[in-house]
Amino acid sequence: MGRGKNRGANRFTGSQRKIEARTVTTGDEQPKACSGPSKKTNLEAGAHEVTFAGCWPSYVNPLYENISHWYSVFFCAYVTFVVFAVMRVITAIFIKETLDAAGEDHEVVMSEKEATKQKYMRKLERVFHEVDTSGDGLISEDEFRSMMEDPNVKRFLAGLEVDLNESHSLFHMLADEEGQVSYSKFMEGMIRAHGPAKSADVLCIRQDLEFIRKDLKQIKAAAHGEQECGPPSRAASNRLNGRY
Repeated sequence: MGRGKNRGANRFTGSQRKIEARTVTTGDEQPKACSGPSKKTNLEAGAHEVTFAGCWPSYVNPLYENISHWYSVFFCAYVTFVVFAVMRVITAIFIKETLDAAGEDHEVVMSEKEATKQKYMRKLERVFHEVDTSGDGLISEDEFRSMMEDPNVKRFLAGLEVDLNESHSLFHMLADEEGQVSYSKFMEGMIRAHGPAKSADVLCIRQDLEFIRKDLKQIKAAAHGEQECGPPSRAASNRLNGRY
């Protein structure tokens, strides 16, 4: 019985030495086993390796094979709780913070875009009031041409990527049936014309469709006997003559 106890104690001591011993080799020095006060450091290092190393079973096998099989229960519970629960929660918190920061950056970008748009509209409003020399809130074709000849206005519109090569077409894109441009039409049209030439082309088509729609309404009303069908609108005729 005493011999069995001695063998068990020897096996425990041998396993403990396998786990706690750390060898340090520098140059020609002989390997030295860490002992004494460094046991706590070895325990912390072992816990760190079990928690973060993917090969943690290799650190647990000596305990499982040489001391007791019950260590497997402890380490399975430890790894399940710490590695698959605590560490995942911490990772999820970091991901959430990162996504929140990205969302705030998106809000900042949208706020900057809105501020740029408001600044752009204020400049357009100032241009409109400078061009509207009559003060009636409408821009005639003569006033529009004078505006397009102003060097300051040209630089401003060029900076907004508005095509200035065809001012006549641009005016008729913005003008109503009376051949005048209102404040709302000017602001809306210039914002839509902002960008490359294809944006202005789309605006031109949109305006043509608007005039066609109004002319079709007149034809439909005349067909139903509500009113006589008049000639096409002057702005539509001017646009067609200017383009073709």
